[in-house]
Amino acid sequence: MLVKIALLAQSRQRALVTHILVIEDDRPIRDLFRDVLSDEGYDVVFVERLEHAAADADPDLVITDLAGLHGYDSGLARALVHRVQERYPRTPIIVCTAHGQALDESDQLGAAAVLRKPFPIETLVDTLARLASR
Repeated sequence: MLVKIALLAQSRQRALVTHILVIEDDRPIRDLFRDVLSDEGYDVVFVERLEHAAADADPDLVITDLAGLHGYDSGLARALVHRVQERYPRTPIIVCTAHGQALDESDQLGAAAVLRKPFPIETLVDTLARLASR
């Protein structure tokens, strides 16, 4: 009975986050996200840029790279995250980036989480589980 209750609680948490939009311009990273997120049971849509997302997209969570930034710029990074927030105002955002400075400024970015590439897959899965339980 206890196992059944635990599984029910887990499925309720997962139900909070089922559809994920991934904004990533690097194909090998997209493929990695596809494998991991599909294995975890999420429905995932991939785009290279926010502008490429369907107008009627309604994700439960957004994972985004700081696509288009060739060197880190705080103002541009905040603007990119802000554009995602404007389009999906009540949707948690995870920023996945190779720019280490983004970690130092994670509070100012406005994202629910910032992961620095490369990161262990378990970190992504744990972050998704943490955000799903909110």
